[in-house]
Amino acid sequence: MVRAAYYGQASPPAGKFTSISAGSVHTCGLKEDGNVTCWGMDLFGQASPPF
Repeated sequence: MVRAAYYGQASPPAGKFTSISAGSVHTCGLKEDGNVTCWGMDLFGQASPPF
């Protein structure tokens, strides 16, 4: 059996977002300037560039 434990809470980076998409342990947001920023668990690279 595989068990995962998640601790803490990731805070979004500063700035204003026009769109947000959330996974179970990571989130990505489209900022007003057109850049994509992700935060949260990055076990499989889902929160790392390139997007």
